[in-house]
Amino acid sequence: MTTVLLSLAATGTAVFIAGHEVPTLLSAADHVSWCTKGTTRELGALPMAAAHEAFQREYLGSGWSAGVIQPTRVPQNPTRLPSPPIATCC
Repeated sequence: MTTVLLSLAATGTAVFIAGHEVPTLLSAADHVSWCTKGTTRELGALPMAAAHEAFQREYLGSGWSAGVIQPTRVPQNPTRLPSPPIATCC
């Protein structure tokens, strides 16, 4: 499924994914938005999100490490426009 979503993004389609499948979602994410307590926090790229203390504590949990997430990428066709970021919201 991740490959399908990344393929859509490669065509210029914006893809927004929400869920709790942390390794799968974050492996495909270019940008992380976190919806919590009635607000949306723009956390940015995965390294920035992983460094966000409240996101780690309240969503990811103590056993999570950014090092365990391996990005999933689909080969880009150089004739296509750059794809918009894929965002995840949890």
